[in-house]
Amino acid sequence: MFKRGLTSRTIKAVRLGYVPGGYHGWQSLHGLKVPCGIVIPWFAAEALWAVKVRRAYGEPKYVQISGGSSHGLYNADSLEDRSNGLMCEGEFDTLIAQQEADELVAAVSLGSASAALSIRWYSALVTCSDILVCYDNDAAGKKGAARLQQLSPRFRSISVPHGKDITDFHLGGGDVYGWIEQVLRLRIDNEPHR
Repeated sequence: MFKRGLTSRTIKAVRLGYVPGGYHGWQSLHGLKVPCGIVIPWFAAEALWAVKVRRAYGEPKYVQISGGSSHGLYNADSLEDRSNGLMCEGEFDTLIAQQEADELVAAVSLGSASAALSIRWYSALVTCSDILVCYDNDAAGKKGAARLQQLSPRFRSISVPHGKDITDFHLGGGDVYGWIEQVLRLRIDNEPHR
């Protein structure tokens, strides 16, 4: 996980875990069949909504453990009383944005570019006057970002200066805080004066 640019503080705070074993392996834990890989719990509204596992190789890359909701919003609690949101395509991009620029934006994710934002979670975004959307620089990411932009003019698509996503940008030496600060400043500078 450190290779993804996450600090031990971030890893502990969001309770990431690991199920050891081969990349195609599965373990039986407390009566559940769980794939081996990085465990990503989805907490929101003081409840565990889902648990996903990021496998090292193979498809699908992400497997949700049965019993969870596939219609959640990762890191949703960070939106409380925030004026700027950042919709990321995946959990790791969300964590990098939170780790590097939490004082600027509340970073959240639907878990994939194809996931739809449900009314339950749309209402959690009401405090945000500006919701940046930074999905992967690929066809699926562009399609997912366009779908969000159709919901409200508050959703604004942005791209990282280099790399395919926020994690790549960060690992390539990019300044996530400086980039987001600049994007937000450009929005303020371009607003019509009243």
